[in-house]
Amino acid sequence: MTTAGRIRQRCAARLLPALLVVGAPLLALMVVEGGISLALVGRDFAGALAERDTVRTTQYDSLLGWVSRPNLFLRDFFGAGVHLRTNAWGLRGEGPVPSGPPAGRLRLVCSGDSYTHGLGVADTATWCAVLQQRDPRLETINLAETAYGLDQAYLRYRRDGTRLEPAFHVFAFIWDDFRRMRSARFLGFDKPRLVADGGTLRVANVPVPELSSRLPRLADWLYAGGVALAGLRSSRAVAWAKGAVESEPEVEGDDPLVEVVSLVFAELARDGQKRAGLLVVHLPALRDDATPEAAEWEVRMRRIAVTHRLDYLDLEPEFRKLTEAQRSEIFSPVHRHFSPAGHTWAASLIYAHLRGRIDSVAAGRH
Repeated sequence: MTTAGRIRQRCAARLLPALLVVGAPLLALMVVEGGISLALVGRDFAGALAERDTVRTTQYDSLLGWVSRPNLFLRDFFGAGVHLRTNAWGLRGEGPVPSGPPAGRLRLVCSGDSYTHGLGVADTATWCAVLQQRDPRLETINLAETAYGLDQAYLRYRRDGTRLEPAFHVFAFIWDDFRRMRSARFLGFDKPRLVADGGTLRVANVPVPELSSRLPRLADWLYAGGVALAGLRSSRAVAWAKGAVESEPEVEGDDPLVEVVSLVFAELARDGQKRAGLLVVHLPALRDDATPEAAEWEVRMRRIAVTHRLDYLDLEPEFRKLTEAQRSEIFSPVHRHFSPAGHTWAASLIYAHLRGRIDSVAAGRH
């Protein structure tokens, strides 16, 4: 054997034990980490599937895609003692909705998505319900629905909210609601889509195709799978890498969706002038406000609010003032939405903003 061969042999003999010393623990760590990740994926899948039980909670709607089933009572749906109720109109809560506002009270309608509907909390714990608890002069009605985009929330108010004769209309959204407007499908379900047509709004994909609503369990499984896989470290790494290479978003209005959103708020503003005092509210959401698109819409919404003279309340600046511990209390780690404390926090800020207008309208009715 040559000298070079003997050297390689000695190096290989020394390297093998070193690789075993380093590699064996790394391999064990990978196995343990992978097993824990799979267990967490299973947990997240089961949790997401439980809270997305569309078979029992929703039904097909030809305009909106889906609405909550009427007269629901699902005991312990969100956990022990946390039930899900809807009234005869399919609206969150157990009380009936009269045809007109009750005597001596001001009706306030809340529009929005699951952050307003109250995913994960009791009927009386939603920020919409807390507003009524704060001020007995108010009668609040929760018109929100889980997984709605801004388009569906707007269409539901236009169809169902106006006939409720509200004195106030609080239209709430999260940034992700804009992304949901880009497609005629969300979470496996078909939905309407708003398009700008010569400076007016046109509703496309209506009547909404009913096929996806006939396979709700499949859509639930797809949704739960997406939630579970999003929690994997590999998924977060891909998202981080994608965000690291993306350029700063354009904010000059080149996106066709900007015109659609502007037209939506223009119409809501006109309705607010003739029917119900409008307050537009941006609610902070988990993993929603750190995206490039969120930064883009933050700028755009400020411009839209000025253009249409909206009473616009952005809760994100107040959220940023909170400590890390306070922020963690606002969101439920299980449901990834507002906790009861989060709904109370939002209701406090919304009520403080509305208090003067409530006093003025109440005084004018006496």
